[in-house]
Amino acid sequence: MIFCNRTLNLKKISHIGLDMDHTLVRYHVDRFEQLAYDSMKEKLIRNFNYPEEIKKLKFDFNKAIRGLVIDKNHGNLLKVSRFGSVREAYHGLKRMNFKQQKEIFGARYIDLRSDTYDIIDTTFSISHACLYAQLVDFKNHNTKLELPDFADIAEHLHKALDLSHRDGSIKNHVIKDPEKYVKRSEGVVRGLEKFKKYDKTIFVATNSDYQYTNHILQYAIDPYIDGHPWQDFFDYTFTLTMKPRFFYSSLPLLKVDTVDGSMKNWDKKIEKGVYQGGSAQLLTDSWDILSDNLLYIGDHIYGDILRLKKDCGWRTGLILEELGEEVKQNKAAEALTHQIKEFMVKKVQLEEELNDLVAQRLERNNPSKEKEEEVHKKILELDEKLIPIIKKRAEVYNSDWGPIMRVGVEESYLAHQVEGYSDIYMAKLEDFLEASPRHYFRSFIRNSAHDE
Repeated sequence: MIFCNRTLNLKKISHIGLDMDHTLVRYHVDRFEQLAYDSMKEKLIRNFNYPEEIKKLKFDFNKAIRGLVIDKNHGNLLKVSRFGSVREAYHGLKRMNFKQQKEIFGARYIDLRSDTYDIIDTTFSISHACLYAQLVDFKNHNTKLELPDFADIAEHLHKALDLSHRDGSIKNHVIKDPEKYVKRSEGVVRGLEKFKKYDKTIFVATNSDYQYTNHILQYAIDPYIDGHPWQDFFDYTFTLTMKPRFFYSSLPLLKVDTVDGSMKNWDKKIEKGVYQGGSAQLLTDSWDILSDNLLYIGDHIYGDILRLKKDCGWRTGLILEELGEEVKQNKAAEALTHQIKEFMVKKVQLEEELNDLVAQRLERNNPSKEKEEEVHKKILELDEKLIPIIKKRAEVYNSDWGPIMRVGVEESYLAHQVEGYSDIYMAKLEDFLEASPRHYFRSFIRNSAHDE
């Protein structure tokens, strides 16, 4: 299933670009994130002098979801609405109640552009958020141990995760045992073959280096293309692109020799093959196409989509792997959602009745205290029935955070970003490739608050 935010006519798309990790190639995310989690712990101990006791911490994939915000200065994990208001919050592993949230954040909207906040906008960061919450909790319960402050813990985790990706701590495990970590999909290859028959140029732009890209695509693509190497299957491949910098800056372009992996500077017009570096502007100039003729699909809302849409104006597709499960959860919660709506209709009616009674007493000097108390009692009784239904509905989703796309009755900040920067979005690339290469995606009319 593909969801459309902005009209997109595939007949006008001549070039389709794909991120590799979590887009063209899917992973067993829980296993991949376990690798990242273990590597970060080791580096915190070895490089940043954290106590050996943190080795006992256990990874819990469900302790974080995409779209959360790390409040680095205060050791909090937050779930915020599209407007930046805090709706769910944990200090470390301890959930804050409504009163505690109000004491800390009040009614203000937090500025997510501030350096004091990190947004968990990719599945690559689930282990990061989980370990941050655990370390905050560990610090709070081990006051005799010398541990960095909350902001430094966040910074150390950033450096540890970045180093883990760069030094092979994670990727070497994947290369050694791809079957354990990588999900093969013949459907992706067959779907791309279909799009190529319609003269669509297919290219890959990944932040991974050529060595890792080669290993992963040999495993994921080569078995389904009749002896031809993946390098011939894609029209162009750009490795080590350093997205989002690739979309707004320019890196030296190197041509990769796919036989021995050596590279040479390339300052001529781009021809079919494998490269390192480059820039989005270089691509559109070399191909002599308009930005509106190019669709790029990735999984990272900031690294793949936001800067690309802002700086290049390419058409965008976002992979939200969690979406497949969330759609199922929405269906499972339908009956409870309907019950909640029915209760809310009754509650609104009672609240309006109470408002009228108060108005009669204050404006028209017509006291009706007993009637007011009676209606107020009915509202409280309704709330008592409503609360367990709301809790039961929440249990259908992540037990700590609920759905990724909503927070209460509002859209989550993640949903706001998805709506703002992705033209289409889906759970996996196969969903897109099942569509006709001539398909016309049309967005639905969106009602404003004043529309009936």
